[in-house]
Amino acid sequence: MSKAPYVSFVTSGRNDGYTESYATRVSRATLCLANQLERERLNSEIIFCEWNPPADRPLLADILRLPATLQHVSIRFIVVPPEHHRRLQGSERRNIHVGEAANVGIRRARAFHTG
Repeated sequence: MSKAPYVSFVTSGRNDGYTESYATRVSRATLCLANQLERERLNSEIIFCEWNPPADRPLLADILRLPATLQHVSIRFIVVPPEHHRRLQGSERRNIHVGEAANVGIRRARAFHTG
C-alpha cells in the first residue's frame, strides 16, 4: 500500500488455545474485512495487537491465513511480550489486558486524524 491509510482497524488477541477454532475464526474475519476494503479500494490498515503470547505456541502472525497481495490494505501485527504484561496490575489473574492492547494498536495507527 503506497498511500497513508484513511482508516485503521485495531483488534487484539493471543494464540492461547482458549477456544479450539480461534485462529481459524480470526483468519476468516480478517480476510473478510481485508477483501471488503480491497473491493472498495479503501486505503486502510488492520492492526492486530498480540498481547502476552504464550511461549509454547506459535504467534498468530505466523499462522493466520491472510492475503499476500493487497493493494489498498496493510495488515500489521504488534507483539506485546510477557514482560510488559507482567508490569501491569492484575497480570497474574488474566492473560490479556484488552483495553491496554487496544491502546497499543491505536497509538500506532497511521490513519489520518485531525486531533
